[in-house]
Amino acid sequence: MRRWSVRLISLAAILSIFVLTRAALAQSYTYETLDDPNGIGIVYVISYGGGSLYVTPGGTYATGINNNGDIVGYYVTKKGPWCGPMGNSFMCTNSEWIIHSGFLYSHGDYTALDNPVSPDTDLNGINDSGDIVGLSDIVYDGSGVNSGGGCFLYNGCSYTALNGPNSAWAATATAIDNNASDINDSGVIVGYYHDSSGFHGFLYSAGCYTTLDDPDGVGQTYATGISGSGVIVGYYYDSSGGAHGYLYDGSTYTTLDNPNGLGKTYAKGINDSGVIVGYYSDSSGTHGFVYDGSTYTTIDDPNGVGQTYANGINNGGEIVGYYHDSSGNSHGFLATRNSLWQGATGLGGGWYYLPWFGYFYATPAISNAWIYHSTLGWLYPFGSSTDSVWFWDVDMSAFLWTSQSIYPFMYRASDQTWLYYAPGISSPQWFYNYKAAKWETD
Repeated sequence: MRRWSVRLISLAAILSIFVLTRAALAQSYTYETLDDPNGIGIVYVISYGGGSLYVTPGGTYATGINNNGDIVGYYVTKKGPWCGPMGNSFMCTNSEWIIHSGFLYSHGDYTALDNPVSPDTDLNGINDSGDIVGLSDIVYDGSGVNSGGGCFLYNGCSYTALNGPNSAWAATATAIDNNASDINDSGVIVGYYHDSSGFHGFLYSAGCYTTLDDPDGVGQTYATGISGSGVIVGYYYDSSGGAHGYLYDGSTYTTLDNPNGLGKTYAKGINDSGVIVGYYSDSSGTHGFVYDGSTYTTIDDPNGVGQTYANGINNGGEIVGYYHDSSGNSHGFLATRNSLWQGATGLGGGWYYLPWFGYFYATPAISNAWIYHSTLGWLYPFGSSTDSVWFWDVDMSAFLWTSQSIYPFMYRASDQTWLYYAPGISSPQWFYNYKAAKWETD
């Protein structure tokens, strides 16, 4: 054990620095905008007989990401003429109409994926095998007869309809109120469907459907994400119309309410570490969030204007979603956590090497969490840039500040002194204390 003659820092001070720095760290992401080149980049108004039916934002929506970094979603385009249901009737128009086209974004390339039975396709989830789930709009022929559409599974070659366990479910399976939301690496699918009693989540596994209803929901439960172990997230509405996220572990429903949300929290995706993403609404708009089981962290795309929606997260912590710009149009985004260890060489078994920092161990993946340095021992880093990083040194019981440009010089907060670490020496470790003008060792 080292013998340090330093002034002790109080536990309260340690905790306050930890909380503040952790909060700042958690919001450190790099955002990449995703715009399918075929998407409409303007707000588009559909007009019938001189009157506007509705307005929709153009653009690109990213909805799911796998551990290979493949992203799925959909973009807005337009076609015409159009025939379809209008209320309780059926009509046709010569006006242009908007549709959604699915896309797969992989290694910088966009590939269109549209269910051939329907001109309108949303892609929602993708697993590591490339299996994709989504939704196609209902399709009517000239006489108003439904000829296809609904929830589907795409395996890279063919589209398979998900028609539910019985004729009652199948009768509504082609409606736009039903959706296949996500799929894990075991091929288990979650989503939701609508019947006469409302909306219900579903789980589809090995040919069997299971209905999912949060006990606090009032006829409105939606399943939107599933982890590799089968943990499900989604959201439900209560009797007052408030939206609440939930986590379902196969036996228990746990409500997820972002403390900043004003009765509107939507859980959308979960990775294998149990980290959840979604979005919530407050007086300033809609914001994405990341929930690690104890802390909700807000994520807002810097290009968004009060509207950021987080939809999916992979095991590497990469997040996809979309934001609205000042014109109301949508753009997909990929948010990547800034890593203090960017550029580190993986040596296997959880060990990494950085030329400026040396050898260290980090598990389950490189992240801003506890590491074991080959000579310094256990450290907890704060920060996301090598230009400025604080460490909590367990053996020293002190906060140390350094950077790539000055290491192995370090600043110790407890006694406000500069140290020089003699790198590579571990038995014993040597630090030169500039204030005391002498070497310290263990």
